[in-house]
Amino acid sequence: MKTDVEEEEKKQKSFRQVRRTWVPIIKNMLSTAADIVGDWVFYLRVVKGGYGPDLEPWLLSFSVISSFLGGLTVLSLIMNHWSVCLNMHNIHKTRFQKVVHVALLSEMFIEDIPQFVLTWLAYDRRMDGLGPYAVFNITTS
Repeated sequence: MKTDVEEEEKKQKSFRQVRRTWVPIIKNMLSTAADIVGDWVFYLRVVKGGYGPDLEPWLLSFSVISSFLGGLTVLSLIMNHWSVCLNMHNIHKTRFQKVVHVALLSEMFIEDIPQFVLTWLAYDRRMDGLGPYAVFNITTS
């Protein structure tokens, strides 16, 4: 017969396991969503403000790249989580995950650094410093 203490410990252990599984996934998804939103909000602000018509195509392309890589991040998180939960091991899934991981590792060079440079260029032309949209874009990248 289990005591109340043993049952409470079992509940706490179960809660810790759920927390260790889901909190990192939720944090990664939220940071990915914030990055995508930050890129698009900044792009729309530059277009609306006319800070750099010559930068608009570049900002648009890097916002699209950011969205694509964000989708890969979410896909990778889902695949990793469900394959662990279901104990699925498939050679095609493993190859796909390797390709996704390489793409995500290069995300900083493909998307974040160019986005930072474009943000600086757009607001350098404004001459009154970084605005809240630029700061949001930089901090979410």
